[in-house]
Amino acid sequence: MGCGGAFGSFGAGYPAEIVTRPKIPWTMMLEYVGRPAETAEAFRNCWFHTGDIGYFDDDGYLFYVDRKRDALRRRAGVGHGHRISP
Repeated sequence: MGCGGAFGSFGAGYPAEIVTRPKIPWTMMLEYVGRPAETAEAFRNCWFHTGDIGYFDDDGYLFYVDRKRDALRRRAGVGHGHRISP
């Protein structure tokens, strides 16, 4: 959501991409193995961009709304994966 306070850069009820950052750097994950472009796209300014859309309500609860893209990637083995689309 950003660095702009309890509701990020937006007000309550405004849908935006869900981003997260651990309190201690590099404790969540280091990279997508063998996928440097996807890693760079997901991690920007130390924030992990989940690809999910959500919003905070007036009480500060986060609600999931949707995915930014209508496809998920399912791991099928080392170096292989399948895209799942509706």
